[in-house]
Formats: sequence, structure tokens, C-alpha cells
Amino acid sequence: MSFANELTVCICTRDRPRDLERAIASVADHAPTARVVVSDDGGGSALPVCEGHAQVRWVPGPERGLGANRNAAVAAAETSWVVFLDDDARLGEGFVAAIDDCLMGIDPAERERTVITGRERKGDLLVEPNDVDFLGFQRRPYEPGEPLHTVVINATVWPRRLFEEVDFDERLLYGSDEVDLCCSALGAGYRIVPCPSAVNPHDPAPSGRDGYALNASVSRLRVGMKRNRARSPWRAALFALIAPLHLLLSELRSEGLRGVRRCTTILGRWLLGTSGPLPGGGGAGR
Repeated sequence: MSFANELTVCICTRDRPRDLERAIASVADHAPTARVVVSDDGGGSALPVCEGHAQVRWVPGPERGLGANRNAAVAAAETSWVVFLDDDARLGEGFVAAIDDCLMGIDPAERERTVITGRERKGDLLVEPNDVDFLGFQRRPYEPGEPLHTVVINATVWPRRLFEEVDFDERLLYGSDEVDLCCSALGAGYRIVPCPSAVNPHDPAPSGRDGYALNASVSRLRVGMKRNRARSPWRAALFALIAPLHLLLSELRSEGLRGVRRCTTILGRWLLGTSGPLPGGGGAGR
């Protein structure tokens, strides 16, 4: 029996009806027995698209950013497995078969505590999981056989029961949400296994990306501090000293003196625990 019979594809969207239509169609084409939940941060703009598909359940999004929208989507899922798909991503033709093969190689007693991650195709580039470095950037390639601590969010299958124990941090408007979730999942006794043959295409939509970079920096700092604090107080203290300096130098390099203002805004939101305005497509994805 294909795992797609117990799969819900959770799509977070905000004002991208054409992209959403393509994402839903890809599920119908490649996993017709799967269910779809669309969490709509666009105030109902996705409802007309969803009404044309019998397997789709539309739910109103909380309109508080991507972390909260993912939680709303998975809360409506009732199957054993879930996949998070951005509205500008699609389910790949061989994705289900590849995950089926991977599951067959896992002891049935261990499957319900296993997260399976594949790869994402962006044009000619295949995106694989990368580990997180000290500053919170996902840029360190894994060595062969090294345990995984991260996933590629658009090509990952999660046990639904995981979300009875952990959830997405709703302070993260955009970025690093999957890094934080993986850290929580590993801490709860789950493991992450690779399935390189499971590939989903992703063509990032150009619309609604104002403010993404700023919110991604705030999220990276929040998650970086949380991860380092969990390892040791000394690492957290070192992060608190080095990360702001690195951010300032990076902003100065890319923005000149305007970077000082951006850096101040990012650090203020990080230290005060506040969030900025939602970017135009913030309920969708990357």
C-alpha cells in the first residue's frame, strides 16, 4: 500500500492563486489518493481555487506569518503523514514512489518516529539538506553517513504524530522555521533520514517578497540563539557577541551606510522579541 493513501499535503498560501492551482494539480497528478489542506493567509483569496478540487480542504490562515500558517495547516490534517509544500512548489512525479521505497527499508517499529527528507529542484539546481553553522546559516554540507539535523522543507515527509509533541515557532515570520522544528523533533527522539531520489520542483514566485530578507535575518538570530543556548551557556554568550558584529559587517558590505539602519532594525526585533510587518507573500513560502 502506498504511503500516499495516508498522506496530507499541507500548502500554505497568500495571494498566489495561479501558483496554488499548479501546486494542487501536481498532487492530483502524482498522488491522487492524498488529501490536501490549504491554509490561506490571504483572507479567503484561495477559496475559489480550492472549491474546484474535491480532495482539498480550505482553512483560514491566522495571518501572523509562515510559522503560524504551517501550524494551522497541520492542525487540519488527519492522516499519518504530512508534507509541507509552498504554493510555488509542486509534488514531483516520482516523489511518492521514492518515499515508498525508503519506507520499505525502515523497520516498521521505527517509521512513526522517522522524518524522511528528499531534495528540491530549483531550475538546474538540486537543493540538498545542509547543516547549520554557528551563526545559523544552512551552508555546511553533510559528510557521507553523517546524521542529519536539517531537512529540505518542500521535500520532507513528517509523521503526523510529531505535531502532537512539537510545533512551528509562531514568532518566526519567515525563515529558519524548519531548522527550529528539526531541533525540537530530534530532541523529542525522532530521527531524520535522507531519501535523495525523492525530488520536488520549486520555482520561487517573484511576487510578495518585500521584507523577506529582513524577517529571515531576525528568524536566523532567534533560532541560532535557541540552538546555541541548548548546547551550552558559553556558546549562547559567544553567539550574542559575534552574531551582531557579523550582521553589521554583512549589512555594511551589501548596503553601505544604509546597512546600519537595517542592522539596528533586525537586532531590535531579535532582542525585543517582536516581529515586523508581514511581507506580501509571507503566508506562502520561499
